[in-house]
Amino acid sequence: MPSAAYYPLSTRPLVLYAKDWAFRHESQPIFRLLESLANEPTLLLLSPSWNMRSESQFDYLGNRANRVAAINSRARLVVLAPTESALQAMRDRNLPCVHVNQNALADERVFRPLESVRRWDAVYDAKLSPFKRHELASGLTSLALITYRHRSALPSNRRYAKTVDHILGSAFRFNPPGRSGFLATEQVNEALSQCRVGLCLSEVEGTMWASIQYLLAGLPVVTTPSEGGRTEFFHEDYVATVPPDPDAVADGVARMVDSGISAQEISRRTLALMEPHRKRLFNAVDEFLSENGEARVLEESWDSVRVHAFRYPRLTGPNLTGFTMRGRIRQFNSAIVSGVRERRPFLPESELRHAVGNSRDQ
Repeated sequence: MPSAAYYPLSTRPLVLYAKDWAFRHESQPIFRLLESLANEPTLLLLSPSWNMRSESQFDYLGNRANRVAAINSRARLVVLAPTESALQAMRDRNLPCVHVNQNALADERVFRPLESVRRWDAVYDAKLSPFKRHELASGLTSLALITYRHRSALPSNRRYAKTVDHILGSAFRFNPPGRSGFLATEQVNEALSQCRVGLCLSEVEGTMWASIQYLLAGLPVVTTPSEGGRTEFFHEDYVATVPPDPDAVADGVARMVDSGISAQEISRRTLALMEPHRKRLFNAVDEFLSENGEARVLEESWDSVRVHAFRYPRLTGPNLTGFTMRGRIRQFNSAIVSGVRERRPFLPESELRHAVGNSRDQ
Protein backbone atom coordinates (compact mmCIF):
# COMPACT_ATOMS: atom_id res chain seq x y z
CA MET A 1 0.00 0.00 0.00
CA PRO A 2 1.44 3.42 -0.90
CA SER A 3 1.76 5.88 1.97
CA ALA A 4 2.69 9.56 2.18
CA ALA A 5 4.07 9.61 5.71
CA TYR A 6 5.88 12.90 5.12
CA TYR A 7 5.12 16.60 5.19
CA PRO A 8 6.77 19.77 3.81
CA LEU A 9 7.94 22.38 6.32
CA SER A 10 9.48 24.48 3.56
CA THR A 11 9.54 24.46 -0.23
CA ARG A 12 12.32 27.04 -0.73
CA PRO A 13 14.47 25.04 -0.15
CA LEU A 14 12.62 21.77 0.34
CA VAL A 15 12.42 20.52 3.93
CA LEU A 16 10.45 17.32 4.55
CA TYR A 17 9.53 15.79 7.88
CA ALA A 18 9.13 12.04 7.32
CA LYS A 19 8.47 8.89 9.28
CA ASP A 20 11.00 6.10 8.77
CA TRP A 21 8.38 3.81 7.23
CA ALA A 22 7.89 6.30 4.41
CA PHE A 23 11.20 4.95 3.04
CA ARG A 24 10.53 1.27 3.66
CA HIS A 25 10.17 0.19 0.02
CA GLU A 26 11.67 1.55 -3.17
CA SER A 27 8.16 1.88 -4.58
CA GLN A 28 7.08 4.30 -1.85
CA PRO A 29 5.99 7.74 -3.16
CA ILE A 30 8.63 9.70 -1.25
CA PHE A 31 11.23 8.30 -3.63
CA ARG A 32 9.20 9.42 -6.64
CA LEU A 33 8.95 12.88 -5.10
CA LEU A 34 12.70 13.05 -4.50
CA GLU A 35 13.43 11.87 -8.03
CA SER A 36 11.22 14.58 -9.51
CA LEU A 37 13.21 17.18 -7.56
CA ALA A 38 16.61 15.55 -7.91
CA ASN A 39 18.54 18.78 -8.42
CA GLU A 40 16.95 20.67 -5.55
CA PRO A 41 18.62 21.17 -2.16
CA THR A 42 16.60 19.05 0.24
CA LEU A 43 16.61 18.42 3.96
CA LEU A 44 14.89 15.22 5.15
CA LEU A 45 14.06 15.05 8.85
CA LEU A 46 13.51 11.36 9.53
CA SER A 47 11.57 10.40 12.66
CA PRO A 48 11.93 6.81 13.95
CA SER A 49 8.66 5.00 14.59
CA TRP A 50 9.96 2.46 17.12
CA ASN A 51 12.40 2.21 20.00
CA MET A 52 15.95 2.41 18.64
CA ARG A 53 17.98 -0.43 20.12
CA SER A 54 19.06 -2.89 17.41
CA GLU A 55 21.88 -2.72 14.88
CA SER A 56 19.46 -3.56 12.10
CA GLN A 57 17.51 -0.37 12.89
CA PHE A 58 20.63 1.77 12.73
CA ASP A 59 21.71 -0.01 9.54
CA TYR A 60 18.32 0.80 8.03
CA LEU A 61 18.77 4.50 8.77
CA GLY A 62 22.23 4.48 7.22
CA ASN A 63 20.96 2.68 4.13
CA ARG A 64 18.14 5.17 3.69
CA ALA A 65 20.60 8.06 3.97
CA ASN A 66 22.74 6.47 1.25
CA ARG A 67 19.70 5.88 -0.96
CA VAL A 68 18.60 9.49 -0.63
CA ALA A 69 22.09 10.70 -1.52
CA ALA A 70 22.09 8.45 -4.60
CA ILE A 71 18.88 10.09 -5.81
CA ASN A 72 19.96 13.63 -5.03
CA SER A 73 23.51 14.63 -4.16
CA ARG A 74 22.13 17.89 -2.75
CA ALA A 75 19.89 16.10 -0.27
CA ARG A 76 20.72 15.70 3.40
CA LEU A 77 19.06 13.27 5.79
CA VAL A 78 19.01 14.02 9.53
CA VAL A 79 17.50 11.61 12.06
CA LEU A 80 15.36 12.99 14.88
CA ALA A 81 16.50 11.17 18.01
CA PRO A 82 13.67 10.75 20.54
CA THR A 83 15.94 10.43 23.59
CA GLU A 84 19.45 11.34 24.70
CA SER A 85 20.46 7.67 24.63
CA ALA A 86 19.23 7.29 21.06
CA LEU A 87 21.08 10.47 20.13
CA GLN A 88 24.33 9.09 21.49
CA ALA A 89 23.83 5.74 19.76
CA MET A 90 23.33 7.54 16.44
CA ARG A 91 26.38 9.71 16.98
CA ASP A 92 28.44 6.60 17.77
CA ARG A 93 27.46 5.32 14.32
CA ASN A 94 28.12 8.65 12.57
CA LEU A 95 24.47 9.19 11.70
CA PRO A 96 23.53 12.87 11.32
CA CYS A 97 21.04 13.50 14.12
CA VAL A 98 19.44 16.01 16.45
CA HIS A 99 17.61 15.44 19.72
CA VAL A 100 13.99 16.07 18.78
CA ASN A 101 11.29 13.81 20.19
CA GLN A 102 8.41 13.62 17.72
CA ASN A 103 5.88 14.20 20.49
CA ALA A 104 7.13 17.79 20.72
CA LEU A 105 5.51 18.30 17.31
CA ALA A 106 1.99 17.62 18.60
CA ASP A 107 -0.41 20.46 17.93
CA GLU A 108 -1.61 22.12 21.13
CA ARG A 109 -4.21 24.03 19.13
CA VAL A 110 -6.01 20.70 18.69
CA PHE A 111 -5.09 18.89 21.91
CA ARG A 112 -5.98 21.22 24.74
CA PRO A 113 -8.06 21.19 27.92
CA LEU A 114 -11.82 21.46 27.38
CA GLU A 115 -14.58 22.08 29.88
CA SER A 116 -16.51 18.81 29.86
CA VAL A 117 -18.18 16.38 32.22
CA ARG A 118 -15.65 13.71 33.22
CA ARG A 119 -17.59 10.48 32.73
CA TRP A 120 -14.84 7.85 32.96
CA ASP A 121 -11.90 7.45 35.32
CA ALA A 122 -9.51 6.23 32.61
CA VAL A 123 -9.13 6.17 28.85
CA TYR A 124 -6.80 4.06 26.72
CA ASP A 125 -6.11 5.34 23.21
CA ALA A 126 -4.31 2.46 21.53
CA LYS A 127 -4.13 0.35 18.42
CA LEU A 128 -5.64 -3.11 18.72
CA SER A 129 -2.32 -4.95 18.75
CA PRO A 130 -0.82 -7.25 21.44
CA PHE A 131 2.09 -4.92 22.28
CA LYS A 132 -0.43 -2.41 23.66
CA ARG A 133 -1.34 -4.82 26.50
CA HIS A 134 -4.99 -3.82 26.95
CA GLU A 135 -5.36 -6.62 29.50
CA LEU A 136 -3.55 -4.45 32.05
CA ALA A 137 -6.66 -2.24 32.16
CA SER A 138 -8.88 -5.14 33.24
CA GLY A 139 -8.87 -4.03 36.89
CA LEU A 140 -10.71 -0.80 36.05
CA THR A 141 -14.48 -0.50 36.42
CA SER A 142 -14.70 2.94 34.78
CA LEU A 143 -12.87 2.74 31.45
CA ALA A 144 -13.22 4.16 27.94
CA LEU A 145 -11.36 3.05 24.83
CA ILE A 146 -10.26 4.76 21.63
CA THR A 147 -9.20 2.02 19.24
CA TYR A 148 -8.38 1.25 15.66
CA ARG A 149 -6.98 -1.54 13.54
CA HIS A 150 -6.07 -1.76 9.88
CA ARG A 151 -8.47 -3.44 7.48
CA SER A 152 -5.55 -5.67 6.45
CA ALA A 153 -4.65 -6.44 10.09
CA LEU A 154 -2.54 -9.52 10.79
CA PRO A 155 -4.43 -12.59 12.03
CA SER A 156 -2.79 -12.11 15.45
CA ASN A 157 -4.21 -8.59 15.64
CA ARG A 158 -7.68 -9.78 14.65
CA ARG A 159 -7.53 -12.43 17.36
CA TYR A 160 -6.28 -9.83 19.80
CA ALA A 161 -9.21 -7.52 19.00
CA LYS A 162 -11.60 -10.34 19.97
CA THR A 163 -9.63 -10.87 23.18
CA VAL A 164 -9.98 -7.19 24.06
CA ASP A 165 -13.71 -7.40 23.39
CA HIS A 166 -13.89 -10.28 25.86
CA ILE A 167 -11.64 -8.86 28.60
CA LEU A 168 -12.84 -5.25 28.39
CA GLY A 169 -16.37 -5.87 27.19
CA SER A 170 -17.88 -3.36 29.62
CA ALA A 171 -15.59 -0.51 28.55
CA PHE A 172 -17.15 2.36 26.65
CA ARG A 173 -15.98 2.66 23.00
CA PHE A 174 -15.59 6.12 21.53
CA ASN A 175 -15.20 4.74 18.00
CA PRO A 176 -18.49 4.37 16.12
CA PRO A 177 -19.72 0.75 15.94
CA GLY A 178 -18.35 -1.16 12.97
CA ARG A 179 -15.68 1.39 12.16
CA SER A 180 -12.04 0.36 12.51
CA GLY A 181 -10.35 3.58 11.43
CA PHE A 182 -9.17 6.68 13.21
CA LEU A 183 -11.30 9.29 14.88
CA ALA A 184 -10.49 12.79 13.68
CA THR A 185 -7.99 14.53 15.94
CA GLU A 186 -10.59 17.00 17.21
CA GLN A 187 -12.88 14.09 18.08
CA VAL A 188 -10.07 12.42 20.01
CA ASN A 189 -9.52 15.57 22.07
CA GLU A 190 -13.25 15.80 22.78
CA ALA A 191 -13.19 12.17 23.93
CA LEU A 192 -10.20 12.77 26.21
CA SER A 193 -11.97 15.72 27.81
CA GLN A 194 -14.62 13.30 29.13
CA CYS A 195 -12.02 11.22 30.99
CA ARG A 196 -9.88 11.75 34.07
CA VAL A 197 -6.67 9.77 33.40
CA GLY A 198 -4.82 8.52 30.30
CA LEU A 199 -3.26 5.05 30.13
CA CYS A 200 0.09 4.06 28.56
CA LEU A 201 0.46 0.29 28.94
CA SER A 202 2.97 -0.89 26.32
CA GLU A 203 6.45 -2.05 27.30
CA VAL A 204 8.20 -1.11 24.06
CA GLU A 205 7.11 1.03 21.11
CA GLY A 206 7.83 4.44 19.66
CA THR A 207 7.14 7.70 21.45
CA MET A 208 3.37 7.04 21.56
CA TRP A 209 1.37 9.97 20.24
CA ALA A 210 -1.44 9.19 22.69
CA SER A 211 0.83 9.93 25.64
CA ILE A 212 1.41 13.54 24.61
CA GLN A 213 -2.20 13.97 23.55
CA TYR A 214 -3.32 13.01 27.05
CA LEU A 215 -0.98 15.56 28.61
CA LEU A 216 -1.84 18.42 26.27
CA ALA A 217 -5.53 17.72 26.92
CA GLY A 218 -4.70 18.06 30.62
CA LEU A 219 -5.03 14.44 31.72
CA PRO A 220 -2.66 12.92 34.27
CA VAL A 221 -1.17 9.63 33.10
CA VAL A 222 -0.66 6.12 34.42
CA THR A 223 2.18 4.35 32.64
CA THR A 224 4.07 1.09 32.94
CA PRO A 225 7.87 1.18 32.60
CA SER A 226 8.64 1.58 28.90
CA GLU A 227 11.21 2.01 26.18
CA GLY A 228 10.77 4.21 23.13
CA GLY A 229 10.75 7.82 24.32
CA ARG A 230 7.30 8.64 25.69
CA THR A 231 8.77 9.47 29.10
CA GLU A 232 10.52 12.61 27.74
CA PHE A 233 7.57 14.78 28.72
CA PHE A 234 6.45 12.95 31.88
CA HIS A 235 6.66 14.43 35.37
CA GLU A 236 6.04 12.52 38.59
CA ASP A 237 3.62 15.21 39.81
CA TYR A 238 1.04 14.02 37.28
CA VAL A 239 2.40 10.72 35.93
CA ALA A 240 2.28 7.50 37.97
CA THR A 241 4.65 4.74 36.87
CA VAL A 242 3.31 1.37 38.00
CA PRO A 243 4.21 -2.31 37.50
CA PRO A 244 2.55 -4.12 34.57
CA ASP A 245 -0.24 -5.54 36.69
CA PRO A 246 -4.00 -4.81 36.46
CA ASP A 247 -4.32 -4.06 40.18
CA ALA A 248 -1.33 -1.71 40.10
CA VAL A 249 -2.80 0.10 37.08
CA ALA A 250 -6.12 0.50 38.89
CA ASP A 251 -4.36 1.81 42.01
CA GLY A 252 -2.38 4.25 39.89
CA VAL A 253 -5.54 5.56 38.27
CA ALA A 254 -7.14 6.09 41.68
CA ARG A 255 -4.10 8.12 42.78
CA MET A 256 -4.05 10.23 39.64
CA VAL A 257 -7.78 10.91 39.82
CA ASP A 258 -7.04 12.49 43.22
CA SER A 259 -3.81 14.23 42.14
CA GLY A 260 -5.36 17.68 42.46
CA ILE A 261 -3.43 19.19 39.53
CA SER A 262 -5.56 21.12 37.07
CA ALA A 263 -5.79 20.24 33.40
CA GLN A 264 -4.46 23.68 32.50
CA GLU A 265 -1.40 23.18 34.71
CA ILE A 266 -0.59 19.78 33.19
CA SER A 267 -0.92 21.19 29.66
CA ARG A 268 1.19 24.27 30.47
CA ARG A 269 4.01 22.28 32.05
CA THR A 270 4.00 19.78 29.19
CA LEU A 271 4.37 22.57 26.63
CA ALA A 272 7.33 23.93 28.59
CA LEU A 273 9.05 20.53 28.36
CA MET A 274 8.33 20.35 24.62
CA GLU A 275 9.82 23.77 23.86
CA PRO A 276 13.56 22.81 23.87
CA HIS A 277 12.86 20.05 21.34
CA ARG A 278 11.06 22.48 19.05
CA LYS A 279 13.92 24.95 19.36
CA ARG A 280 16.39 22.27 18.28
CA LEU A 281 14.18 21.47 15.28
CA PHE A 282 13.93 25.15 14.37
CA ASN A 283 17.70 25.57 14.64
CA ALA A 284 18.40 22.58 12.39
CA VAL A 285 16.01 23.84 9.72
CA ASP A 286 17.13 27.47 10.02
CA GLU A 287 20.74 26.43 9.49
CA PHE A 288 19.76 24.65 6.29
CA LEU A 289 17.71 27.63 5.12
CA SER A 290 20.65 29.95 5.75
CA GLU A 291 23.04 27.69 3.86
CA ASN A 292 20.72 28.03 0.87
CA GLY A 293 20.42 31.80 0.95
CA GLU A 294 17.21 32.13 2.98
CA ALA A 295 17.10 34.74 5.75
CA ARG A 296 13.71 33.58 7.11
CA VAL A 297 13.30 31.23 10.06
CA LEU A 298 10.96 28.28 10.49
CA GLU A 299 9.38 29.56 13.68
CA GLU A 300 7.79 32.46 11.80
CA SER A 301 5.78 30.10 9.57
CA TRP A 302 5.31 27.33 12.17
CA ASP A 303 1.61 27.90 12.76
CA SER A 304 0.95 28.18 9.02
CA VAL A 305 2.64 24.94 7.98
CA ARG A 306 2.00 22.52 10.80
CA VAL A 307 -0.67 19.88 11.19
CA HIS A 308 -0.86 17.45 14.09
CA ALA A 309 1.75 14.69 13.72
CA PHE A 310 2.68 16.20 10.32
CA ARG A 311 0.59 13.56 8.63
CA TYR A 312 -2.79 13.43 6.94
CA PRO A 313 -4.86 10.30 7.67
CA ARG A 314 -6.20 10.57 4.11
CA LEU A 315 -2.65 9.88 2.89
CA THR A 316 -1.70 7.19 5.40
CA GLY A 317 -5.02 5.88 6.73
CA PRO A 318 -5.80 2.20 7.30
CA ASN A 319 -9.04 1.86 5.38
CA LEU A 320 -8.34 3.21 1.90
CA THR A 321 -7.85 1.30 -1.32
CA GLY A 322 -4.53 1.54 -3.12
CA PHE A 323 -6.22 3.26 -6.05
CA THR A 324 -7.75 5.97 -3.85
CA MET A 325 -4.53 6.47 -1.94
CA ARG A 326 -2.38 6.78 -5.05
CA GLY A 327 -4.61 9.50 -6.48
CA ARG A 328 -4.46 11.58 -3.33
CA ILE A 329 -0.71 11.13 -3.00
CA ARG A 330 -0.19 12.27 -6.59
CA GLN A 331 -2.12 15.46 -5.79
CA PHE A 332 -0.12 15.94 -2.60
CA ASN A 333 3.23 15.45 -4.34
CA SER A 334 2.17 17.67 -7.22
CA ALA A 335 1.43 20.50 -4.79
CA ILE A 336 4.88 20.11 -3.22
CA VAL A 337 6.66 20.02 -6.59
CA SER A 338 4.78 23.13 -7.74
CA GLY A 339 5.74 24.95 -4.56
CA VAL A 340 9.40 24.11 -5.06
CA ARG A 341 9.48 25.06 -8.74
CA GLU A 342 7.58 28.30 -8.12
CA ARG A 343 10.15 29.13 -5.41
CA ARG A 344 7.50 29.67 -2.78
CA PRO A 345 8.90 29.78 0.77
CA PHE A 346 6.34 27.33 2.10
CA LEU A 347 2.91 25.85 1.39
CA PRO A 348 0.26 26.81 3.95
CA GLU A 349 -1.29 23.78 5.61
CA SER A 350 -4.71 24.87 4.38
CA GLU A 351 -3.46 24.72 0.78
CA LEU A 352 -2.10 21.20 1.20
CA ARG A 353 -5.33 20.10 2.86
CA HIS A 354 -7.25 21.44 -0.14
CA ALA A 355 -4.97 19.50 -2.51
CA VAL A 356 -5.97 16.15 -1.01
CA GLY A 357 -9.45 16.97 0.32
CA ASN A 358 -10.67 17.43 3.87
CA SER A 359 -8.80 15.04 6.18
CA ARG A 360 -11.31 15.17 9.04
CA ASP A 361 -13.17 12.08 7.90
CA GLN A 362 -10.50 9.59 8.94
